[in-house]
Amino acid sequence: MARVLVAGLGLIGGSLALNLTSHTNHTLLGYDHDQKTLQYAKEKGLVHETTPCLKRPFKRPMWSFYRVLYPSRVN
Repeated sequence: MARVLVAGLGLIGGSLALNLTSHTNHTLLGYDHDQKTLQYAKEKGLVHETTPCLKRPFKRPMWSFYRVLYPSRVN
């Protein structure tokens, strides 16, 4: 079983996390700068664990890392 970190749990990252959770037996850790997004992802079962800081998960080895890119502000 792989351990996967999804950084960014917005529309794209949340969809990726949902598909990985639904179709694999991977353990998912979700990162997002917004605490409400982390809480929502955990409550809805998109990820198994959440973290508000990217330094913590890398202390534990063997995480695959997916960075979901999105604009921080759209004008």
